[in-house]
Amino acid sequence: MVSQERPSLMEPLGIGVVGAGRWGKNYLSTLLRITECRIAAVADSDPAVRSYIEHRYAVPTFSDLTEMLSQSILSAVIIATPDRTHFPLACQSLDAGKDTLVEKPMTRDCANAASLVSLAESRGLILAVGHTMLYHPGFCNLRTAVTRGRIGRPLRVTAIRTSFGSADKQTNVIWDLAPHDLAMTISMFGNPISARARFTEQNQDIADFELLFDQKIHAYGKVAWQTGPITRRFSMSGSHSSVLWEEKPGVAQDPNELPLTRQCRDFVACCINRTTPQSDARLGLAVIRSLDALNESARQNGQWLPVVEPACC
Repeated sequence: MVSQERPSLMEPLGIGVVGAGRWGKNYLSTLLRITECRIAAVADSDPAVRSYIEHRYAVPTFSDLTEMLSQSILSAVIIATPDRTHFPLACQSLDAGKDTLVEKPMTRDCANAASLVSLAESRGLILAVGHTMLYHPGFCNLRTAVTRGRIGRPLRVTAIRTSFGSADKQTNVIWDLAPHDLAMTISMFGNPISARARFTEQNQDIADFELLFDQKIHAYGKVAWQTGPITRRFSMSGSHSSVLWEEKPGVAQDPNELPLTRQCRDFVACCINRTTPQSDARLGLAVIRSLDALNESARQNGQWLPVVEPACC
């Protein structure tokens, strides 16, 4: 539970952004649309990027988080850097007493994710994870339909997600794409009991995965890096009927209703009101636990494995 009290904010919440690559710039553009916050500072290791940010956004920039924390007045930090840097940067931000939003996946290790949860909770700080699809209007509508009993008793989740690939050569397609569908499924049905996955290509560009939940709910997913059309489909079947949500990449949306905008609004509101984000750290930890099990299963050629809670939790 978030408990740390903050003084009443007469001014917009000051947010520092770490990482100003493609996704970091998306955060910056999004924060400009939220009147309850302001961009207090940006940290990035690339001097050319810092120069661009200073001219484009008229905010101070720093070479790293340490410098930004020591020379800026801010209340919260958004971390939009490569996966492998999430844990040390989130630790540093939380240690400095800052509410923190870290991009997905929150870490690349289950024990590290659990450590972040413990650190945030012990300090009474907000820790959110960037599972943006939880905020997509299409998923919200699907979740409402299921909650209201439209499909009867939920039985099966089917998810298909493709993209053109990741710029991070140290990741695989499961770590890159599966967090979206894992977060949506876990947010509805809780922690899975067991999981299995198998790569269908030697270069690990395509993978199938399955998870079993309580009440005999079965989730099946397929993730792929490919050059063809992008597919993002999430469906749920129940005892009475089924419901389907298919995201249409490239379709124009109201900027104020974009998933990233809604996610950032939720984070800002939680920082101000001291409430728990929809995509909180415990959900992020559950996603990492599932990813760990899926990747270990893939290494064991698709064996079913338990999704085990880390001993440090």
